[in-house]
Amino acid sequence: MARNGLFVFFVAAGLLTEAALFAAPADWEGHYEKGIGHAAEGRFSEARKEFTHALASDPYLVHISSCAQIAGDAAAGKISEAAGRAIFRGIEAGNKNKWDEAIVELDKAAGLEPAYAALFNERGIAFACSGRNDKAISDFTRAIALKPNYEYAYSNRAYSYAHSGYKGKALADFDEALKINPYYALGFYNRGVFYSEYLGLNEHAIGDFTRAIEANHRFEDAYIDRGVVYYKMGEYDNAIKDFDRALEISPENSRARQNKDACAEHSFRVYTRE
Repeated sequence: MARNGLFVFFVAAGLLTEAALFAAPADWEGHYEKGIGHAAEGRFSEARKEFTHALASDPYLVHISSCAQIAGDAAAGKISEAAGRAIFRGIEAGNKNKWDEAIVELDKAAGLEPAYAALFNERGIAFACSGRNDKAISDFTRAIALKPNYEYAYSNRAYSYAHSGYKGKALADFDEALKINPYYALGFYNRGVFYSEYLGLNEHAIGDFTRAIEANHRFEDAYIDRGVVYYKMGEYDNAIKDFDRALEISPENSRARQNKDACAEHSFRVYTRE
């Protein structure tokens, strides 16, 4: 599951915390999984090649881009081989939803590379996915201290703040991530979900989903969630157009299909994320 459940494809409480995910041509996942396997065994140059192939399918896969950077740093000796292998063993365990195992591996890496920002972002993801948002916030904060312009960590910390009830801090972090990178499709998407599901600001949500789509025209979740907001507002024609666009990108997307059917019937049933 190339992290289609964490940030990685972290879909929890609605927010895709990186890893995130959005739709990509089917062949990226095989390259991603091979890359993780190579890196977990210390073959970092081979791993980076696989991640590069995956990104050729969809350059907006944020977590794969991060993995490519970590593999590149390990290959170049910027972090130790042992730390690199431990990081990727942790990611590999997380992809199987084995979060305690992931944290053990990432703890090992932290003991070897206490100043490596990407490591603490990864461990923060593992903590967040296992429901330990206080520790996740601490790790994302540490990652940001080590790398102040780390939009990925800001967006991830915003998720943990939102899930912990700190709405003001969450919004501030979403805003900061987008200030750092105004073309950050996943950041706009996550803030759009936050506006819709946490603050009830549907017009703001539509604006952010639109910005996410402008940054990545294949971002099927942004089309679906914009369609859901249109649906809630009674704008059924606009909603159906968005569900149709998502189905053009991914014909097997059940959430797009279910929401389109409900909308077509003018039902008030809106299917939530799985």
